[in-house]
Amino acid sequence: MQAKSGTVSFDRWTFDKRSGDLSYNGEKVETLRPKTALLLHILLLQPHAILSQDELLKSVWPETTVSSNVLLQSIRELRSALGDDAKHPQYIKTHAKRGYEWLMSATQPQGAIFKRSKAWLLAIPILASILLFALSRHQEPTPEPPSSAGDVAVLPFINDTGDPDYQWVEHGLRDMVSTAVDHALHVNALPGYAIESKWVDLRSLKSSLVQGKLEGLRTDLGVSYVVFVRVSEAIPFQFHIIVASEIGLRYDELVVADFSEVVPVIIQHLAPLIGENTAEIDLRHLGVSVNPEANEAFARGIQSLRTEGASQAIHYFERANIFDSEYQWPRVYAAMAWAQLGHGVQAEKAFETVYRETSWTEPNVSAFCLTQWAALDIQYGDIKRAETHIDEAIAISRAYEFRFGLAQALLKKGYLLTLSGHWTLAQAIYEEALGISRDLKDPNTEAASLLSMASNYQSIEAFQGHEDHFMRAINFYRISGNKRDLASAYFMYGLLMPADRAEERANLLDRAQKEYANLSDPMGMATVDLARGVQAIQANESELAAGYFSCSYQTSIDYETALFTAETNRLSGWAKGVHGVRSGSPAMIFQAKTQIDSALDEFRFIGVPIGVAAAQFFLAILDFELGNFDAAIVLLTQARLTFEAAGMGRVMAYSDLQIGEIHMRKRNWAQAFSSLEKANQYFNFTDGRTLELMARCQFEQQHFQRAVDLQLQAAAGKPSDSWSFRENRLTHYQDAQAGRVVPDLGHEPSYVASM
Repeated sequence: MQAKSGTVSFDRWTFDKRSGDLSYNGEKVETLRPKTALLLHILLLQPHAILSQDELLKSVWPETTVSSNVLLQSIRELRSALGDDAKHPQYIKTHAKRGYEWLMSATQPQGAIFKRSKAWLLAIPILASILLFALSRHQEPTPEPPSSAGDVAVLPFINDTGDPDYQWVEHGLRDMVSTAVDHALHVNALPGYAIESKWVDLRSLKSSLVQGKLEGLRTDLGVSYVVFVRVSEAIPFQFHIIVASEIGLRYDELVVADFSEVVPVIIQHLAPLIGENTAEIDLRHLGVSVNPEANEAFARGIQSLRTEGASQAIHYFERANIFDSEYQWPRVYAAMAWAQLGHGVQAEKAFETVYRETSWTEPNVSAFCLTQWAALDIQYGDIKRAETHIDEAIAISRAYEFRFGLAQALLKKGYLLTLSGHWTLAQAIYEEALGISRDLKDPNTEAASLLSMASNYQSIEAFQGHEDHFMRAINFYRISGNKRDLASAYFMYGLLMPADRAEERANLLDRAQKEYANLSDPMGMATVDLARGVQAIQANESELAAGYFSCSYQTSIDYETALFTAETNRLSGWAKGVHGVRSGSPAMIFQAKTQIDSALDEFRFIGVPIGVAAAQFFLAILDFELGNFDAAIVLLTQARLTFEAAGMGRVMAYSDLQIGEIHMRKRNWAQAFSSLEKANQYFNFTDGRTLELMARCQFEQQHFQRAVDLQLQAAAGKPSDSWSFRENRLTHYQDAQAGRVVPDLGHEPSYVASM
């Protein structure tokens, strides 16, 4: 069964994700409570996966603490609505002490019918394209490809020392061990967030129960080995290690005098269990230091970067380099943190130093450094240098089979291609990154790839078919506790959400703002202000929009972010222009044109053709409002060529539509009809507004029968939410066809003033 837009189908059921309506054979059976509807949505997203109670509770009730009885009640409601039997389930299966499994695959919508909206809404996909990787965050590297030895999952360490100061071992130390295992033992160590999506907290279970849980996790994660570590005592520190494999479980205990020594010691300890000899391994090439204090400081920094923010993380990274001045990974991460805080010069110097010192000795570090350096280049508008850095990072990663680094570099490469308008090629690059992330069982990079693909498609197609990508990414980041990437996912989801879902968008942006504030990230908060400005201008609140854009623009100036500044300037000028048109102030329109002209120059200077075309489009609309028709047509034609070369069919169609309306105002009816016909080819003759304008052109050329036919088509179609017919002129056209006198229909109303 094919699902309608916004719905999912399974068996004979149809579930509307927005309203919560559940229908059987097309007839509504029940409207689910919001939380029960969200639970069903999450189950449908991951058919045949066993989702733990804890995972479902965090996903459905993220802001509150509730008992498992609340989840059980929602499961019962779903079963009751679906007529499902818990003992003989058709839809929801209970796995004792493990969770719930959705048994049936769903049919997703095949793509929503495009709804015609006001042409200036093209700002949203272009804006999203420009900001996507300026907001992308950085993940812990896991460099080597998997071999025949199989995959390894190192679970979060359990801190049973009784000292909360050692809580960082759960993720920070575990992440370092995973990276070192990956390098030393030539296996693919799953990143932490891949594990945490299946993680069941084992701290309170007895040894006999832990055994069963580890075997279950090994199967669920699809790996050959699961490593479980519990830290039970301090000074000396006692580690209890269990390795689950296909041949059973092996137990070991490890006692070290210095807690931070555990990284190199565990590597040496695990090697014989997996069948590797580590006698000659150089720890510097494992992402760890020969100095235990440096390892501890770096691990604490990793934890802080995820949960506390960049300022605190820098403190730990710099401590790591005090203990070991040749330890490069903390330098790379410190540079990334400086960049997040807006200290671009300091970040660039650090990247340059690390690259110079590692280009021959540590290619994995060098490639990762180049990718993050390119992100800084993009932020500050040096697109050509970013391309050079990314191409070198890709070459190094391919040569040394550094697949995690390759995936990260490919994501940046795809983004650069979108800036230059090569959308199809960018999509192929994103798909390669997606394939690598899935091979590595890395849902964080997979989520980033899906978000990139969704944003890229948003520029040329519709939002609806990619909405599940955002939901999956948010669930990954929420479960793993990755607050920075969670904030970015909230922002992107809200930014790209259609204007008719204003309440949902506002809620998502509020969540993003909260996370960025907790992370003390001014640029993150500035991007949310910019998105709120877009939302305000869509709601015809141009003065409010100008306020948001002004705040965002000031932050971008303070942090010298050229690309972000240009886009904020463009949108700020547009908000001012809309207000000028609606208030009848030519002076304000001229001020707006000056501001957008400035953005146009900025986009040209940093080499972003799509930004140039977007600014030209806005300038053309304002010229049209001022009566500068010829200048508007020139600008629209230039912008259209860029959009056409980029394969941006929707925005190209908007340009044709605006050119057609200008020719109508000049009473050039033949040229107007030609442009409108091009626009309507994209809209597939379903858009009432375009058809009605075409009918008017035919009427003015005295092609009365054609005018009547087009008007009937327009009346038969369903106009979009943002368009209602100015006037149904069918009677006028029929009168003219019959030879009766009809009055002059006059000009079409002002495009911007009618917003």
